[in-house]
Amino acid sequence: FPYTTLFRSTTCPVCGHYDRKNRRSRDDFACRRCGYAAPADFVGATNIRFRADVTQPMVSHEDAGNGAPRAETPPSAEASLAL
Repeated sequence: FPYTTLFRSTTCPVCGHYDRKNRRSRDDFACRRCGYAAPADFVGATNIRFRADVTQPMVSHEDAGNGAPRAETPPSAEASLAL
């Protein structure tokens, strides 16, 4: 079973329950097991975020002093998702 867009937005990010019926409509998600409800796009993005294997760069600011541009560590995923 390929990991499709439908799978990402029909799996509950709270309890992990997968059911195509969790996606009540194009825009709405409601878990049939635990009752969690949210916009389907938000659920899909949350599931992608949980499954992403992201490594943040480990750069010391002192090491960037030899004329090289100073690398900044990007903000964490949680900070960038806060609206």
